[in-house]
Amino acid sequence: MPSPLPNSRFKLKLILLSGASGTGKSTTAYELCHRLRQHPRRTMHVHIDADCLDAMYPRNDDAGLMLRALEALWGVLWEEVWGRWVDHGAVRATGADDGEAGPVGGLGVAVLVISGTAVVLELQRIRDVVVSVCAGQMRGLEIEVLPVVLHAETVVVEERLRGRVLGEELQEHLDSSREFRALLRDWTAPVGIEVRRVDSGRPLLDVVEEVLAVSGL
Repeated sequence: MPSPLPNSRFKLKLILLSGASGTGKSTTAYELCHRLRQHPRRTMHVHIDADCLDAMYPRNDDAGLMLRALEALWGVLWEEVWGRWVDHGAVRATGADDGEAGPVGGLGVAVLVISGTAVVLELQRIRDVVVSVCAGQMRGLEIEVLPVVLHAETVVVEERLRGRVLGEELQEHLDSSREFRALLRDWTAPVGIEVRRVDSGRPLLDVVEEVLAVSGL
């Protein structure tokens, strides 16, 4: 893996996108990444769907499997992100403000979007995994954690679920969604970290615009 550049400034925005079933996590994450690709700066970004990292049966309710899978996957992806920063220059590769500046002294920005029903509940452990993987390049690297919780009215969530889940599984999804909506509603972020709560019962583009705004992108 490439060595860290001296005196360089890099920022990794870690967006944790949570929400109960039916609040639009995956759809929002996909559109968010699309917007980042279409932006003039073409910000380098990675999207990991944490709900797929431990999708197996019988299911282990402990987050340990998800975290181990995240560490392995992010390790591979981070090597690619860092390598591109170093090989191509942080400014050119990630769209820092000064398009003429080189990587030394420039500000490179990359975005890691981790979506999942309850990823914000594992905020500290996920951050620890990300930091651990990035440890070899931590000099000059800032990691900003941005927890975002999507929420919508019950009638909106249930309408969405009824449109995509059939048979006996529907009630299971409805019950799970209700449980996690209450859990996420009462969740508070660690001291020093502000949680952004976004109403996803609106048109998708409006939701993504707000996520971009609260994330400073």
